[in-house]
Amino acid sequence: MWTSKKLLLLFSLLLCTWTTIAQPVEIGFFAGATAYQGDLAPSRSRGSLSEYHSAYGFFGRVYITPFLAIKPTFLQGKISGHDQFSKDIGRLNRNLSFHSELSELGLLAELNFPLFQIKNRSQIKLQVFGGLSRFKFNPTTFLAGKEYELQPLGTEGQGMPGRPAKYNLNGFAIPAGIGFSIGLDEHITIGIELSIRKTFTDYLDDVSTVYIDYDELLESNGTMAALLSNRRNELGENGTTAFRPGAYRGDPTDNDSFVFFGLAISVALQGDNHFRKTGRMGCPGK
Repeated sequence: MWTSKKLLLLFSLLLCTWTTIAQPVEIGFFAGATAYQGDLAPSRSRGSLSEYHSAYGFFGRVYITPFLAIKPTFLQGKISGHDQFSKDIGRLNRNLSFHSELSELGLLAELNFPLFQIKNRSQIKLQVFGGLSRFKFNPTTFLAGKEYELQPLGTEGQGMPGRPAKYNLNGFAIPAGIGFSIGLDEHITIGIELSIRKTFTDYLDDVSTVYIDYDELLESNGTMAALLSNRRNELGENGTTAFRPGAYRGDPTDNDSFVFFGLAISVALQGDNHFRKTGRMGCPGK
């Protein structure tokens, strides 16, 4: 299984390998926030994001040409969602919630488009990027002050006879994003960026399909699976009747996604960052 340490180690190995290549190379740090879009976001409408959490990471930039760079990334963040913040009344009564740490290793292609100069020196660039990433997640929730991992429980009947296996906690995503950067000098670049990750799973939040019969789930997957699958009774007078088996719990037709956005700062290790108007490659001053 991929872990955060393994992903970070692989990122370091990739970057160390590329620094031996005779091309301009930068290494940078990312700090910002992350959020997710899925069944426990405030609204089912596309683009509706849950609450935000801090995120950080590291990235490299290996210039193939002044306009094309290969960008390995390692990012760490957190996502969460709660029905109590839902704008859809019908979903509010589910009383479901989750939070999950995220670790991601990505390999991106980045296009750099010069926009204009400041004082005939510093160059502002538009950056468009996309690629492939591998990420790790683990949805958890709280009940009576105690935290529970949801995937091992099979809250939608995963692992029961005749039902799908439990979902994988490692997945692939397609990152795509946009950013703007400015060279402070030949070596230091600072910028902002926003990117979305379209995943191939609908279980970032442990919610996807329908409710399973309580007694059936209790017998097969245990007490905690049954309790955390159908939580409407916890609402007291507003939820005296739990949802019936087969009732809507999530939307399996729309996979989950998450976003990163924030500040990125990088330092050129080899060559320069194309600070000057010519955008040529090579060492500073040549």
